[in-house]
Amino acid sequence: MKKRFEKAQLTKISIEFSAVNKFWNRYTKSKGYIDNRQRCNIIIKHAFSVACRKHTSLSLSEIGGVINKDHATVLHAGKNHDANIKYLANYERTYKEVERELLQTMYHQDDISSAEEIHTIKELRERLIMISQKLRYKILELNYLYKQESSLPVRMEEENTFLKRHNKELHERNKRLEKELARVKNLI
Repeated sequence: MKKRFEKAQLTKISIEFSAVNKFWNRYTKSKGYIDNRQRCNIIIKHAFSVACRKHTSLSLSEIGGVINKDHATVLHAGKNHDANIKYLANYERTYKEVERELLQTMYHQDDISSAEEIHTIKELRERLIMISQKLRYKILELNYLYKQESSLPVRMEEENTFLKRHNKELHERNKRLEKELARVKNLI
């Protein structure tokens, strides 16, 4: 099924993307950002990615496009956000600064949704993510149960075969011991 967007939605998305892109260019220029792997530049890139995911309706690819990275970089930034706040001294300050300035930029755009609409979209997005995670967990659990059920008769048959063979060996050993006992009685 193809997604159909109304003209107003597409306009809103393109205006939002344009505003975020302008903000990124302005912010990185003021901070002396260089697209490399130095910690200070990665902190800026990750803080921006998380703030964009939280406060805009841009997709992962669109956010990645703003910072000249792919969607996986944006996902990585989100997954490491809590650890970055906890262990990197400058990250939390940078994140709050980026978030504050991004929100100011977003709220000053006339054609972009109000803060209340963005908050509602954010809540809906978080609920959908949580439901998706629960669904994935239930699917894994169900697959595990199917595997257990399908392997149960096979395991029971294997155990039954093993027990039959073991019982037969014990029975034969018992016969040999009885013969040996009878021979020893005859000797005494």
